[in-house]
Amino acid sequence: MSTSKASSSRPAPAKPEAAPHWYSRFTPATLVNGKFAHDSQWYSMQIGQEGYVLKANNTKQTLELTDTEVNPEDGKQLWCFVGNNAEGFRIYNLAAGHRLRPRRSHQHGQRQRR
Repeated sequence: MSTSKASSSRPAPAKPEAAPHWYSRFTPATLVNGKFAHDSQWYSMQIGQEGYVLKANNTKQTLELTDTEVNPEDGKQLWCFVGNNAEGFRIYNLAAGHRLRPRRSHQHGQRQRR
């Protein structure tokens, strides 16, 4: 009687394909010497079922989630994406400039990445 032993190794999951170069849901901005290009595109972002608008709180270096209405005149509500598909993107706020960009907070003894 012969028995066959099933292999316990599984094939590695396929990596997702990169989006085509022409496909983008946003237009990346350019940041040179701490200044954004004049033609930078700025976006508002809303999250959650209530549609809270991501808003920079410049004094606390945090985000506010209090507004549900987008105000295109409020630079604290406007964000741009700097980077590319190969290296990734960073998100910046218009009112705070290059000084504020969202990042993971320092919690539970973990170091903050920059």
